[in-house]
Amino acid sequence: MTDGLKMPFCDSAFWDWDAFWNADVPNLTSCFRHSVLVLLPCSFLWVAASFKLCRERYDRPDSFNPKSGPSPWTLLTIAKLILTTTLILCSAAEASYLVYQDSLSLRYIAKVYYLSVGFRIFTFILALCLQLKQKRDGELNSYALSLFWILFTVCNFFTSPFFDVFRENLGDINDSPIFVFGVITFTILVAETALSLFTDPQYSVFWDAEKVSSDEMCLIALLSIEMRKTW
Repeated sequence: MTDGLKMPFCDSAFWDWDAFWNADVPNLTSCFRHSVLVLLPCSFLWVAASFKLCRERYDRPDSFNPKSGPSPWTLLTIAKLILTTTLILCSAAEASYLVYQDSLSLRYIAKVYYLSVGFRIFTFILALCLQLKQKRDGELNSYALSLFWILFTVCNFFTSPFFDVFRENLGDINDSPIFVFGVITFTILVAETALSLFTDPQYSVFWDAEKVSSDEMCLIALLSIEMRKTW
């Protein structure tokens, strides 16, 4: 029995109980996969970012705990920023491809696909901004971003080509560019999720202790002693 609820922007069934419960491998409709499973992680990050912004705006500054300076450039930080930028470019390329196919009437593109790729682009841009802000504020890690990447990776699995391979339904893979975009996106999400579980080190990748002269080390030690005397 197929649920009769159809969404105008999907032009198909939103949910199919028969395909979900009575199949050897549970199947999710394309509408559900590209709407709920995309909006859920995206909405989480937007809500978390809004709460963080409001808290920072209305919290009173603590004079006894001065704000830390920017964290150094590390290989982990650079890798995270590169991966997020690649996700933005990949999603933008996918959106351009959908517009190209729709404009030439090569393929009918339901509105849900534009909704999905649009939310992904803006959410990845938000994630990139949060990562840059995290570095500027000297935060070594962000629990909100880590949870977002985990949630997005789990949800994206069901919209990626890997889900069709898992269901052994390779007939659904009939568009090579979309297949490539899906593989790249999911692979980068897995890598981003793995990196988000690690805390950025407190030393810079561009800093070499051997290049620091003895005079500079003495100066740093004297400044440290003076700071202790002052406090």
